[in-house]
Order: sequence, then C-alpha cells, then structure tokens
Amino acid sequence: MGLALKLLLLFLVLCTLATIIWLCVDFRRYLKRHSWLLLLLVSMDVCAQYTDKEGCEVAFRWGENVPGQLEQTKDGICYRFLPSGKSWIIRLENQGNGDVYINWARARFMINAVSSALAFYGRPLSEEPLPVTCLKAGEQRDFEVTSASLVDEHRTRRIYRASELKNDRLIGIHIVLSASDDGICFNYNEFSFLVSKKIY
Repeated sequence: MGLALKLLLLFLVLCTLATIIWLCVDFRRYLKRHSWLLLLLVSMDVCAQYTDKEGCEVAFRWGENVPGQLEQTKDGICYRFLPSGKSWIIRLENQGNGDVYINWARARFMINAVSSALAFYGRPLSEEPLPVTCLKAGEQRDFEVTSASLVDEHRTRRIYRASELKNDRLIGIHIVLSASDDGICFNYNEFSFLVSKKIY
C-alpha cells in the first residue's frame, strides 16, 4: 500500500474520531443545528441496500452492504430478511449437512434500542410459547415476525411508517436469533439494520 493511501486512511480515521468526540461533547446543540451533517456521516456508512414496498431504505448497520439483498450466512444458516413496515419476513435456509434448531423463545426484536421478545405476526401472545424449529439439511422456511411490544389483544401495530420518517430520521432495528446444530447449546446471531426514508 502506498504512502499516500496510508496517509489518507489515517486522515479519515482521525476525522471520524474527532467527529465522534465532538458529538459526545456537544450532542444536543449539534443535533439542533447540524442534523444534515449527521445524516451525511451515517449515509457514508450505509448505502441503500434494500427498498421495501413503502419506499423505505433498509441496510445492515454493520457488515457488507450488497444492493438489493439483506442476507448473511452464519454457522451454516443463510439468513435473508424481507422488511416492511408491518412485519419482517425472515427466510432461513440450512446450508449445512445436519439439522439446525432455532429457539424462537430466546429471540429478540429491538426497535430503537427498546428490547422486546420476538413474536410471529398474526399470532396472539396468549398462545403457547414460541416453539423450537428444526430445519433439515437444505430446507428453507419463511417466518413472518414483529416485536412482541407491538402486539396486543386486538391488533398488531406497525414497526414503522414511511410517512413518519423524516429525511433526517433513522430507525434502528436489531434482531437476535438463537440457533443450534444439536438442539442443546444455542448460539446468538445478531443482525442490526437502519431504516430511513428514501430520498429521491
């Protein structure tokens, strides 16, 4: 790597650190006066990876952003996410040779850092606890989920609305799923997303 490239990377890291320190020290006044700069900094990190039916852009907060898909493979399971404002579809595909177990009772669905249990969309919370699902080798299944905090006796509220998102507002979605290859020892796989209004 050339010297100029190393200096450029060092300069970018120092600028990012200076901005983070500045945000921590002067956060409230910063948000009121310079919210456009915050949007610019976040948009450098996040590209429009997936656009839902309502026109909201969804991208992984951390990791590789491939336009058109929200997909990651962890521990032999391919996780694909199809978001919308009312619910998210999680498509699980077992790419390994053995069975894989998903413990839905241990799963979490967080919206803007407010943690909640994960719930199947359209299923009342009063029913039995969420099951452990077994995926055979090569099997693929879809699960429509939402946050349990949005479900009450009569209806399920929306996760987000495109009309409520302003150009400088982001919604953080964090999904934690518990998977195992033996049904006994479960590992936690975390997925973080940012949802923003599509800017035309």
